[in-house]
Amino acid sequence: MKHFRKKNSAKNSDTSPEKGDSWNSPRDKFNQPLPSRNNPTENSSSKPQKQSQQPPKVSNFSNISNPTKFKLKYHNPNENSKSIFENSPRQGPSPLSPSKKNLGLLLENYGVTIDTQQLELLWAYHQLLRKHNTDQDLTRLINFDSMAQRHYADCLVFSQLIQNKWPSPLLDVGTGAGFPGFMIKIASPQTEIILAEPRPRRVNFLNLVIKELGFQKIHVFGHKVTSKSYLEPVQGIVSRAFETVASTLPRIEPALQIGGKAIFMKGPKLAEELEELKPVHQSSVPEPSETNPNISNSKCIQSGRALYTIETHKLYRIPNTQQDRALLILRRDA
Repeated sequence: MKHFRKKNSAKNSDTSPEKGDSWNSPRDKFNQPLPSRNNPTENSSSKPQKQSQQPPKVSNFSNISNPTKFKLKYHNPNENSKSIFENSPRQGPSPLSPSKKNLGLLLENYGVTIDTQQLELLWAYHQLLRKHNTDQDLTRLINFDSMAQRHYADCLVFSQLIQNKWPSPLLDVGTGAGFPGFMIKIASPQTEIILAEPRPRRVNFLNLVIKELGFQKIHVFGHKVTSKSYLEPVQGIVSRAFETVASTLPRIEPALQIGGKAIFMKGPKLAEELEELKPVHQSSVPEPSETNPNISNSKCIQSGRALYTIETHKLYRIPNTQQDRALLILRRDA
């Protein structure tokens, strides 16, 4: 199923992934139709092409001062995952009708492990989202399978990659309809979360969900996050927005504490974004200290007055899909 991105004319707003998904764009070469891993006969009528099960080729971070060039690591979050559609070739969306049980089946198919209480919360959220998305201004995804895969599983698989251990308080920059903020709250109830979203209708929806689902230690910041608008100190920020890493870092600099982490959910072109960042020379890197014992110039980048170390960077694929995603964690050292 192809998704075509509509032009977003909204001004002064954070751009959530549905407004410009790097994996949905028809111009993204990684979004070209590929045969399913579990269905070799799919697309058999089309012109034969050379196909590979290898992850997309990613360039080296050539401009980062590192004596040994490094590449994004490819990680399969669930190598042994078996598709629930393996015995019946899929053509287009899942035939499963919307229900709590089928939502659980879809999430399991996409490598997500959640308990009964978490599934209850997610199903309640799904119903609220469908009810209040009449004008598709909360999300443009309306198909049950698409929502389960590209919203819920996308966020929950990402959370599982870091073992649901999030820095707290955590600022979700450009949360939109609550992605990944609400998914993180479901997976990690103890994490304190601030949902930053400037669009009034979405702000109202976010507050409604918090009230209806009874979430604690979570609130909404109803403005765009800029270097002057949000100054409360946080231990972590998370961004799933289409905006580049280089554009996001200056906005969150005043809020992110030393030792805090900037966590990015990106598409397979992450390496290209990292090449836009400013590398740090040996003389600019402070000496290791008790607060920053692991600081090293090998993977250091600078944004404004802030210095960051690339702590984690990897490519991964949502199980039983062709959706290649990337995880980036930056630790602020100065």
